[in-house]
Amino acid sequence: MKQVVMYSKTPCAYCTHAKDYFKENAIPFKEIDVTNNPALIEEMMKKSARKTTPQIFIGDQHIGGWDDMNALIHKGELKKILSD
Repeated sequence: MKQVVMYSKTPCAYCTHAKDYFKENAIPFKEIDVTNNPALIEEMMKKSARKTTPQIFIGDQHIGGWDDMNALIHKGELKKILSD
């Protein structure tokens, strides 16, 4: 399985949805909390070209935020991306 990295902040309902999905499906992930950390926010923005959280990466691929990941789940594509 590819490494999952998620940039998040607190509070963030969308971050919670993503974390819950990973936990419920036994998908290990690394969380990078950008709350009140300008350097990590800048890092996230450089990698994703977005300033909202969460920003989710699987391997070297930027998946996007929760809405993007949820769309992949409903299309049945997320597990394929994780295992490719």
